[in-house]
Amino acid sequence: MKNPTLITTAVFMFVLFLSSCKKEYTCMCTYDDGTNTGEAAYTLKEKKKEVAARCDAYEVAVNSTTTWECEVK
Repeated sequence: MKNPTLITTAVFMFVLFLSSCKKEYTCMCTYDDGTNTGEAAYTLKEKKKEVAARCDAYEVAVNSTTTWECEVK
């Protein structure tokens, strides 16, 4: 190994690149059951596409009167 500084720098940049892909996002959900309304917030540390998919999965109709609406913030 002629240049350990170059190898160390390359490894550091690779780790930095991988860690920068995942950020902290909040999935804000509101629900309404006809009588009550409320909010829930989920903090997710993933890639934005993965967070959007998980946030969409939280958005369900529990029954005929209760609905959840979620969005990434």
